[in-house]
Amino acid sequence: MPTIKNWHLGNGGHTFPSDRKYLLTYHECNLATQEELNVVKNTDKTFFCGNYSPIIFKNCGASNVDSFSLGFDEDSFQKLNKTYFTDGRIQFFLGGKAELRKRSLEILKIWAKKFGKKQGQFYNHGEQQHFLNVCITNPFYDIKHQEAQIAQVLKERYINIQFFPFLGREQLNDLYNSCQIDLTGLSLAESWNLPSFNFTNLGGWSIVLNSHGHKSWSTAQNSIQVSPNG
Repeated sequence: MPTIKNWHLGNGGHTFPSDRKYLLTYHECNLATQEELNVVKNTDKTFFCGNYSPIIFKNCGASNVDSFSLGFDEDSFQKLNKTYFTDGRIQFFLGGKAELRKRSLEILKIWAKKFGKKQGQFYNHGEQQHFLNVCITNPFYDIKHQEAQIAQVLKERYINIQFFPFLGREQLNDLYNSCQIDLTGLSLAESWNLPSFNFTNLGGWSIVLNSHGHKSWSTAQNSIQVSPNG
């Protein structure tokens, strides 16, 4: 009997209960490690979400690879058509998993430098207001460790940056609908980037790096593409 397994490539992806092995996985980097190649070559077929990862593995000598696409989860995310604010503010969203390779803290630092209002500062009458909603979490991080990392980046408190804990899908859907621009796509390591993909499908604009997994769904018509430097 063939077995299909959906797992992280380097964390349990090598164990199967049968001889015929098909692995559904993802990959976020521009090179494959020897361990990853060994896992892939030990399967009958490995399917990656997105079109870019199979190219990487084929270039590294693995021929038994293919791709599949992820779909929009319309059961969990819907356009709500609610009015959240009436002051004309621009709402930004930064989400996803808190990992160093995704560079979320660097994105946060750059946004604060450009649009941040420090505690004690106020918007002048008629001044365009910008607010950033941050929902970056990692269940393997101690919350105090993550708060310390953020404090080290920002140095001070900002009145227009709001942090959220891990949100359920209904709450996350509400947050998506309240924002106009998504910054999660500026991450440097994505195999598909479901947060930006879902945000875009709700009619918002995601600013994405035109590289890696983003190329599987991002176009100039549905997102703001930025070419990576290097």
